[in-house]
Amino acid sequence: MSPQEQTLSSRSGRRSDPGDRGTAHRSVPRWARLATLAAGTWSVTYLALGIGWLLGAGGNPADPTVDDVSGLSLLVLAGPGGGAALLTVLAGLGVLLSGVLLRGASGARRPAGEPPSLRHRLPAVSAAALGLVLAVVLPDYRLLAAMAYTPILLVLTLVGAAPDEVTLWPWPVIDMGILTLAGFAWLASAVVLHRRSTGACLRCGRVDGHGDGERNR
Repeated sequence: MSPQEQTLSSRSGRRSDPGDRGTAHRSVPRWARLATLAAGTWSVTYLALGIGWLLGAGGNPADPTVDDVSGLSLLVLAGPGGGAALLTVLAGLGVLLSGVLLRGASGARRPAGEPPSLRHRLPAVSAAALGLVLAVVLPDYRLLAAMAYTPILLVLTLVGAAPDEVTLWPWPVIDMGILTLAGFAWLASAVVLHRRSTGACLRCGRVDGHGDGERNR
């Protein structure tokens, strides 16, 4: 045990366990667990839905009969088959990345200071790209409009002045909301994958040798 470790141990009032630093360093924060769980759940669910939509199941957000506002949704522009195929491919990529996340959670952490290769960087880059497509590219302005007008409509409903037959959240807009939340989850998961690939702390993002004492307090 080094003199610095002995000093820290004496200040904390307990013996220093050599495995404590590694355990604390590898512990997964709650936000990372929630993000990976949400990302994996979306991927499995939309993979099943995408396959169903390819086979002609109802509720396909790329079908003009479901989303009758033409010219706004990229999924509708791609057509029922193309939009369903796009969602299926994105969800399939998410399933593969979820497997990488699960394998990384049970495997050894990459040594800090060792530069990650392209093979180690690829999952993080893919997860970030997936998150951007889901959260930024696929939704349109109707999602923002629904979020902005929902409180107003609730107030009008309470005072009995809400207009008749106004629907702010049809299924295509709900689908955009789900895609956006899934995109945020994948962006957070990309941070987890990046930190694992560089051997950084999952909680603070620091690499070994920088602020060890603060990381273990």
